Amino acid sequence: MIASNNEDGVALTGAAIDPTSALAPSGQPWGWGIRTVSAERKAHGGFEWPSAPNTIVSAPDWDPAPKCGGGIHFNPYGLGDWSLLSNARERIWQLVRFDPANAIDIDGGERGGKQKAPWVVLDRDGDLAELPRLMALLMVKRHARLLARASKLSEQEGAASNSGVRGAASNSGVRGAASNSGDGGAASNSGVRGAASNSG
Repeated sequence: MIASNNEDGVALTGAAIDPTSALAPSGQPWGWGIRTVSAERKAHGGFEWPSAPNTIVSAPDWDPAPKCGGGIHFNPYGLGDWSLLSNARERIWQLVRFDPANAIDIDGGERGGKQKAPWVVLDRDGDLAELPRLMALLMVKRHARLLARASKLSEQEGAASNSGVRGAASNSGVRGAASNSGDGGAASNSGVRGAASNSG
């Protein structure tokens, strides 16, 4: 389902993408954020939030400019400026998922500010007593994101069929292994310090 708001702040529903997909629409892993609404599920300007998990909430006034307003705002992975969130006991704390391709940093994003997006998926929510559990989940998601980035970096520095730095077989880069088709074991290597792998 998707929820937006009309001029009266009443939630409307309609067709949308499947929010239970393992990846965001861009093909990237979902980003995660935390935000607050009032006990009546009202946000800034009277924007009314749904209560059902896996509901897509869309901003009717979306503006990609890196400034407040014109989007759904949140603190990515629990980072950023917590003074922008409420710690009032009657507030509802919400975990939301977003497509990283659509997220806009405001005042530094997770490095001291917040982010906004044209829509988010309401994953779950809770009261102040449940905040530690919600934050623990965000820490797990952030750790998974860091591991994914490290894995991608490792792949980029991989060995086989690599034309980059320190590649191995069939490599024309620095320290690459030579793929030689000549006679007598002569290395036909265009990289520095390449080891001859002769097929002649």
